[in-house]
Amino acid sequence: MEYYAERLERVFREVASSPAGLTAEEALKRLAQNGPNRLPDEKKASLFMVWLRQLKSWFIYVLFVAALLSFFYSKPLDAYIIIAIVLLNATIGFVQERRAENAITSLKSLLVPKAKALRDGIVDVISAEELVYGDILVLQAGDRVPADARIIHARDCAAQEASLTGESFPVEKQNKTLAENTPLADRVNMVWMGTMVVTGTATAIVVAVGSHTQLGTIARSITGTKREASHFSKKTNYLAFQLGVVAVVAALLTFAIGFLLRGLLFVDVLIFSIATLVSSIPEGLPAVLAIVLAVGAYRMAQQKAIIRHVPAIEDLAVTSVILTDKTGTLTQNSMMVRSIVTAEADIEVSGEGWEPKGSFYIGHEAIQPLEHPVLKKLLHIAALCNTSSVHLERDRYEVVGDPTEASFVVVSEKAGLTKDAVAEELTIVDQVPFSQSSRSQCAIVSKPQHELFVIGGEEAVLARSTHVLTAHGAVKIDETIMARLQERLSEMTDQAMRVVACGIRRLPVKIQNCTSDLQKELTFVGFMGINDPLRPEAAQAVADAKRAGIRVVMATGDHAATATAIGRELGLLDPADKKQRVVTEADIRKLSAHEVRSVIQQASVFARMTPEMKLEIIRVLREHGRIVAMIGDGVNDAPALKYANVGIAMGTIGTDVAREAADIVLSDDNFATLIKAIEQGRLIFNNIRKTSFFMITTSIAEIATILATISTGSVLPFTALQILWINLITDGIPNIALATEGKHDDLLDRPPRKSKERILSLEVVPYIIISVLVMSGITVFAFRGFLPFGVEKARTAAFALMVFFQLFNVLNMRSLDHSLFKIGFFSNSAVTGSLLLSFALQIFIMVAPVTRHAFQLEPLSPLEFLWLVAVAASIIIVVELYKVWLHARRKKALAE
Repeated sequence: MEYYAERLERVFREVASSPAGLTAEEALKRLAQNGPNRLPDEKKASLFMVWLRQLKSWFIYVLFVAALLSFFYSKPLDAYIIIAIVLLNATIGFVQERRAENAITSLKSLLVPKAKALRDGIVDVISAEELVYGDILVLQAGDRVPADARIIHARDCAAQEASLTGESFPVEKQNKTLAENTPLADRVNMVWMGTMVVTGTATAIVVAVGSHTQLGTIARSITGTKREASHFSKKTNYLAFQLGVVAVVAALLTFAIGFLLRGLLFVDVLIFSIATLVSSIPEGLPAVLAIVLAVGAYRMAQQKAIIRHVPAIEDLAVTSVILTDKTGTLTQNSMMVRSIVTAEADIEVSGEGWEPKGSFYIGHEAIQPLEHPVLKKLLHIAALCNTSSVHLERDRYEVVGDPTEASFVVVSEKAGLTKDAVAEELTIVDQVPFSQSSRSQCAIVSKPQHELFVIGGEEAVLARSTHVLTAHGAVKIDETIMARLQERLSEMTDQAMRVVACGIRRLPVKIQNCTSDLQKELTFVGFMGINDPLRPEAAQAVADAKRAGIRVVMATGDHAATATAIGRELGLLDPADKKQRVVTEADIRKLSAHEVRSVIQQASVFARMTPEMKLEIIRVLREHGRIVAMIGDGVNDAPALKYANVGIAMGTIGTDVAREAADIVLSDDNFATLIKAIEQGRLIFNNIRKTSFFMITTSIAEIATILATISTGSVLPFTALQILWINLITDGIPNIALATEGKHDDLLDRPPRKSKERILSLEVVPYIIISVLVMSGITVFAFRGFLPFGVEKARTAAFALMVFFQLFNVLNMRSLDHSLFKIGFFSNSAVTGSLLLSFALQIFIMVAPVTRHAFQLEPLSPLEFLWLVAVAASIIIVVELYKVWLHARRKKALAE
């Protein structure tokens, strides 16, 4: 039943209650029937089963095969390393799968332990879990609402619902019947579990508890939203499949050619084929990829982006749409007085958030606000007429009371006026908080003269004013003055500002009580325009996203007018196009399915959005092949954060629920940090491609050398131990160092890659062919050249040459686009260090008697050694020539 759309009498009948509340006996009966007022505890799989599920991967199966073959080949150390990698990957997946449960736990933390309810006609303090439908709640400022309830009576009551609905300002509550299909954020006759009462008092009848509340709906949505396998997981699984196929085919060909065609000994060929298979299976791939991601995660953390779900890093590289909330994400989630209008001047106020620091400007000139009599009077009114406070707590400003009134405190403190100092200076005679009936609040002061201070709704105060305050005294309001004030009021409301007005009235000393009938014949002092200001970096970040080929879409629960103003300020809407409008959920519900898809594909700003509609937007975008990054901070954002390809939450102002559901947390709450994270994601993909490319080039070059040699002769070019060493020395240390490679150009100057683009794409095939032909061709030639001096001498030369080729090729892999001479041979100290270490290890096993004997190597003369190094260095020249040709070809294509 839609309780907000029913008359209160019908609501009482439906829940079988009365204004006196339930009896204790009836409440116990309902509690037994419907259960406690808490989010449900779902049956969970055992921890072991959750962990076991992580092993369901083609990649993991390939690694298990490698481990078994390593045991078979008497290489237990390799097998143990592979098993350790598998167990580590399974543990990481286990940790990630537990996050949904943590999100539910965070939702439960929003529930209050106690609630005030009418039982047997008496207000009783009970456990919030004991609330049942039909209970009458008694609410007051500072209370967290314990259940969804319909308002019975409200006195100046307002609730802060931003985390649930996205509404920036507190929502004033009142008892009136609303129309059906009223958006959630506009249901002013309802209060919602987990929201906060900031002003006034209210009584309300409970209509939903536990999982049936709006908060419960979100909890069910979180558990029901299944996260698909990330693009990173799919691509790495496919890469493992590619490398696994190459390894198996290579081993079979080696065995077939060596045993069937060349007639080598069965045992020798079998052992060598198994060694080829083990060395070619990508058992080192998870470790290399983990290091690439770890380096990326560290770099992102340095830029205030904390990675909770590591594979999401790569998903950022292909993000094509950013769907972002407004409140607290693009804006500062604080109410700030931005503009002040008096009869004589328009004043702008600077500052950020709740910090009481800022300046006052008329035009571009900074002023001293207390030197301007009218502005000084307005600031005195702002300092006194509020019931809120702002205080610094753990390096963050906290608000107690109504955020709008807190903005009065901040703007007066920016001028050097504290509430206590002003109260002492002016001597308060009486004060009345905000009243919905008069749409204002007031205070009477006795110094320097007996006056009434009024602050309230702009129309209400202006309508009660007969004069306007100037530096020379009060002036009667004429048509010219009224037209100017109305024009400025219209301009501020068009900018989505909440406007309040200030007025005064001289009173006889005998009047000591501040009553509503005194609020007439006022002297108008000025307007204050209040809004939730944009984050300073937000507009530039949106521009950077567009430059990177990423579409930015704002979906907020706030009003359409506010969304329009913010959209124009951000550049999401064209300020010159007054016909351009935002799309509300009500608009969408009037459209056909085809029209909905079209609107979602085209619109940039959505307003009055519920969590369900945000999910629908993401679903439509994903159906059309878009990779969606969702940014949010509220409870209402959690389902969308989980369903998006990449969920991003704010770290400081974000709710626990949003952070638990997200893949990435921005610890500085800075939208611009996301753009930096996207750039890092693109860099990380480039490094993943480089390391994977290097790994497969290494494997194919070894395989091609083996097959070419045994196809034309009866001697193997390497021993089993030598080929395992080549795999270790080249795929290990240098490949890991490639993970640290930085960017060589602006990665935001290009559109995102296609989401289906593989790690090993056609783009790298020419590199692979050229590198393999050079390395394997020259190695086979060298092997044949040294063969007359003995098999072991020839193997030593081939063994050393293949290692040197692959170590020099690491330098080529640092950039697939830029010349090594441009980026610098030694600009990456990690790569330089890894190459020096690898060369040192290779030389050591070639000269140390023990290792030389174990590897069946023959000594090389200094001249032979230098010749092999010089020949191996040719791989750099060959690849550099290909890059020159490739750049010339691209340049020609652009010219045409």
